[in-house]
Formats: sequence, C-alpha cells, structure tokens
Amino acid sequence: MSLLKNIQKIVDGTVDAFIVDIAAKYDLSEDDLREMWNAASKTKPKKTRAGSGRKTGYQLFSAEIREELRREDPAMPFGMISKTISLRWKACDTKDEYNARARRSNTVAEPASPTVSSPTASPVLPSSAVGSASPTVSSP
Repeated sequence: MSLLKNIQKIVDGTVDAFIVDIAAKYDLSEDDLREMWNAASKTKPKKTRAGSGRKTGYQLFSAEIREELRREDPAMPFGMISKTISLRWKACDTKDEYNARARRSNTVAEPASPTVSSPTASPVLPSSAVGSASPTVSSP
C-alpha cells in the first residue's frame, strides 16, 4: 500500500473516531456530522493553466508536418522530426494562415459554468466541542 493511501486511511479512521466521540458527547447525529465534515473537507478542483487546450499556429503546422514526415520515413527519430519541423516553420511563408486557423479553432464558445446553489444552514457545534483535532467549518 502506498504512503498516501496509508496516510488517508489513518486520517479517515481518526475523523470517524472524532465524529463518533462528538456525536456521543453532545447527542448529535453521526450522519449529520459526517455530512458536515464531507462538505467542509471537499478539495477544490485543480486550476488549469491559462489557455490550456488552446492551439497555436505552430501546433497545427507541427501536427501536419509530423504526419507527413512519419509517412516519408517511419524510422526517423523523434529529435530529428522535431528539428525538421522547427526548420520548416522558420522557412514557412504561410505562418499567418496557420495562426488564423488556430485563432478560429480557439474561439469556440466556452461551456456555461454550473450554477452554485447557496449553502444551507448547518447545525453549529457547541464551542466546547471544538478541540485541537476538530474539523473547522467556515460559513460563507
């Protein structure tokens, strides 16, 4: 088992034990506490690089030329293919055409972002229930 999985298993066990203890001590529902914990501990999605997924004129040119070079000489090494593409791009008279095609392909309408519903009021734990190992729930 990987280190990350071991750590996750320990954390999950500790959280479960904490939920059981708090639920018993303050006469709260374990299910409600688990829901609060899960809502509070959700990780944020990873940020993508600005412009990721967008193509440049060079990328379009490169894809076409790479395919052509592979047909001509399937045994050509990757480094030689890259060098050849680079030299052909430098000598290319139609860079503007490739860049315009790239701009057109990048101007696809972006999907609408999902609507975010406002959070519902969650039960508040008594201040004495919050200890050094307690999960924190921030309110919006």
